[in-house]
Amino acid sequence: MKHRIWLAVPVVSVTLAVFAGSARAENYAFAVSWQAQFCELKKDKPECKSMTPTRWDAQNLTLHGLWPQSADYCGATEQQKKADQSGDWKSLPEVILKPDVAASLKDAMPGTASMLERHEWVKHGTCANAGADEYFAKALGLLAQLNASPFGKHVSRRYGSDTSMAKLQQLAESSFGPASRTSIEYICDARKNSSQALVEIRIHMGATGIQGLDLTSSMNTPVRKAKDADLCVGGPVFIDGINED
Repeated sequence: MKHRIWLAVPVVSVTLAVFAGSARAENYAFAVSWQAQFCELKKDKPECKSMTPTRWDAQNLTLHGLWPQSADYCGATEQQKKADQSGDWKSLPEVILKPDVAASLKDAMPGTASMLERHEWVKHGTCANAGADEYFAKALGLLAQLNASPFGKHVSRRYGSDTSMAKLQQLAESSFGPASRTSIEYICDARKNSSQALVEIRIHMGATGIQGLDLTSSMNTPVRKAKDADLCVGGPVFIDGINED
């Protein structure tokens, strides 16, 4: 049985500092998840055990991360890097955020229940030339823009049913421009019936798009491409729903 609820997209009001220009952070991958399918693969995660059909993250694209493409672990200690790579996120430093940023992040990034924000900050945020508040607020702003677009609304409305790669690409192009054809990667998981289900979307863009919170202004060809085996192929794409097989 499908359950639907419409909730406001989490937003955050915070004064944003412009990301400082840097050769190492000229390109970004903005990664968002379709949480219902992610939880099909990671059922033991705390955020998956607590997920309900009516919770915001069940029916909207959620934040995975904002990744500078030229470097990882900028300034992280070897101990922190080893802990992160082993999945021991609880031993990573706590990310101290303003209350409004932290509250919005908790809703928009359900992985905070598994301390995902510590991993994202240590591996990626430290390379973005911005403080933690600015870094996560930028990502939240991009997520709000994505979910409010015709593209994002279509994904949400297809909850528990199929769309197609052609439709996703068409709506991405109408929402964000023709560069989206080569700048957006769609990550799928194979289902039992040999169909494919959307797990993640990665939007590749330059620093100017991050600075201006504008998904249309600086889409780029991927610098670090996803594995070909992980990419969705042409044809139907299932948008999973909670309690859907």
